[in-house]
Amino acid sequence: MAKVEKLSVMQGVAILVSALLGSGVFIIPAIASQVSGSWSLLAWAIMGVLIAPIVFTFAQLGKFYPHAGGTAYYVQQAFGERSGRLVSWLFIWVVALGTPVITITAANFLQNALVEMKLLSEVVDYRLMIAIGILCLVFVINLLGLKTAAIIQSVLSVVIVSTLLFASVDVQLQQNLPLPTSEFSVSKVALTATFILWCF
Repeated sequence: MAKVEKLSVMQGVAILVSALLGSGVFIIPAIASQVSGSWSLLAWAIMGVLIAPIVFTFAQLGKFYPHAGGTAYYVQQAFGERSGRLVSWLFIWVVALGTPVITITAANFLQNALVEMKLLSEVVDYRLMIAIGILCLVFVINLLGLKTAAIIQSVLSVVIVSTLLFASVDVQLQQNLPLPTSEFSVSKVALTATFILWCF
C-alpha cells in the first residue's frame, strides 16, 4: 500500500500562499488600475476589509473540520453529497481553464525578460515553447512528491514576496509612475473589487 505523504502546517501555508500569490498578483493590479485608475486603491482597501471574514471563516472550518476536500467537503456537509460533487467539478474546471492562461502569462513575462537581456530574439515568438516547458517542469515537480513540491513552493513564495517588495520600494524611490487619473465611479470601483475578489 502506498505511503500517504503528510504536510506540516508551514508546508501547507507555503502551498496556499504560493497558490494565492502565484498568478493574480502580477495581473490583477494592472487590470484594477485600468478599470478605475487611482480609485483602484479604494477597491483594494474595501476588499481587504470584506475578505477578512471569509479568511477567518475558512480558517475555523479547516480547524474544526480538517479534510483534504476543503471547500467541497464543507459544502457537502452543509448541503449534501450532490452539492459537494458539483463544487468539486467546478474546482476541476477552474484548474483546467486557468492553467493555460497562467502558463501563457508566465511565458509572456519570461520571454519579455529574456528579450530585454538580449538572450532571445525579438523577431521570433517563443511563448508557446516556454509555456510547454513550464508545464513539463510542473509535471516533473509533481512526480517528486508533495513534500518536495511544498519546499519548492515555499522558495517561490519568498521569491515572489521579495520581488514585490523590492519593486515597490524601487519604484517609489527611483521612478514616478502614477496610476492613470480618472473620475470617481461607483460602478468602476465595484467592478475592480469584483476582479480582486475573483483573484482571491
